[in-house]
Amino acid sequence: MSKQTGVVERIVREDGNPYLVKRVRLHPDSFRAFSKDLRDYYRLVSSVLSVPLLRGIRMNEKGFVEVEHQAVDGKTIGELMESSGRRRAIAVFRQMLEAVKPAILKRAQSDQRVLSVPIDPHPGNFMVDKAGTVHYVDLFPPIMVKGGTISFWETRRGRKIPTFAFRRVYAKGVLEQLLLNSVKTRPDLQKEIYAEMQSFLGENGLHSEAEYLGAVVSSDEYQASLRKKGFDRRISDSGMVKRTLPFRRSQNNVFKGLAG
Repeated sequence: MSKQTGVVERIVREDGNPYLVKRVRLHPDSFRAFSKDLRDYYRLVSSVLSVPLLRGIRMNEKGFVEVEHQAVDGKTIGELMESSGRRRAIAVFRQMLEAVKPAILKRAQSDQRVLSVPIDPHPGNFMVDKAGTVHYVDLFPPIMVKGGTISFWETRRGRKIPTFAFRRVYAKGVLEQLLLNSVKTRPDLQKEIYAEMQSFLGENGLHSEAEYLGAVVSSDEYQASLRKKGFDRRISDSGMVKRTLPFRRSQNNVFKGLAG
């Protein structure tokens, strides 16, 4: 796995055991509140998806928060898709869809367009262990723009520190990004991946989402996104790659009421 800030990294500690670690820079004054948010998010995600055991949240000497989980003995969905033949790659993609289905189907009571459990839809955020179980390993709340509400913590110095936690993540936006990032993983399988996604949506009664993705893939913005290097990790409420609205400040606890 990549060893960059903001992505999941597999490391071996002094005790000789492997762990999954993700780092993000954070002001020390916000550490306690941010840690609580992360633990709340971990409990929320683990209620619907298989996740590795949380081992600790700490701030290192360089000012980065480190979230550490028990390592998964296996490879990411992205790695498996990249290294597999065409038929196997599509089977792995379907395996990811089935694993994420509980999160996609569980909607907020107040708005059926919104996921009760927000996730970051990227093939590199799912790992398959030796037994074939798919685990969601990126246990930071997803960054969402365009229509999202970002939560800030006030510090003693009067600064506002974003917690990277959001109240509303729309199912259509998540599915769009999952499709886009999967196609970027295997561009040669664009048609097959889209067909498998549509099959999955139809089998689960997600007809409005299927219709929406049909419009997305024919848009100029979607095709432009495919030509850009790197993966799109941002999630929008309307899909469509234009992301121009600013973050809006909120004092609300970002996870209260989501799972209801």
